[in-house]
Amino acid sequence: MKKYEKMEGKTIEVTLNDAPVIKKNNTVVLFLEKSEDDPLGSDLYAAVGDYQGKFIVESDDYMEPQSLEIKSKHGNSDFTMEEIEAEVKSSR
Repeated sequence: MKKYEKMEGKTIEVTLNDAPVIKKNNTVVLFLEKSEDDPLGSDLYAAVGDYQGKFIVESDDYMEPQSLEIKSKHGNSDFTMEEIEAEVKSSR
């Protein structure tokens, strides 16, 4: 049990597919959907496709998806704001 005592009070980050963890001061764009399996009976929302619906804003021009497996139509891992806006408009 001693090795677990050393972890007490520390923050642990769990990642999926090497997706970076959203930090407190990050600016992000999230695509959310209401959870159908809400055990608490409140308004619970989750990112669409888990990490696919999370983007970290890198600058005024670019956003980076939470997974480097996600590529834009041009094959790059950074998405321009115009690319994201066009995708959102086309999905309506």
